[in-house]
Amino acid sequence: MIGHHYWTMTGMAHFEGKINFYKNISIIGGCFLLYVTGAGKYSLDNKLGL
Repeated sequence: MIGHHYWTMTGMAHFEGKINFYKNISIIGGCFLLYVTGAGKYSLDNKLGL
């Protein structure tokens, strides 16, 4: 919410800010999903037996 405040922009800056805002939200969502579900059977921890 701090980095890409597209709602205060106009024109092409609004479009680019909106894309970057939702890109960052998607990355945060993916990291949260990985945190919740774990790395799974393809993780290095699983391969090394840790």
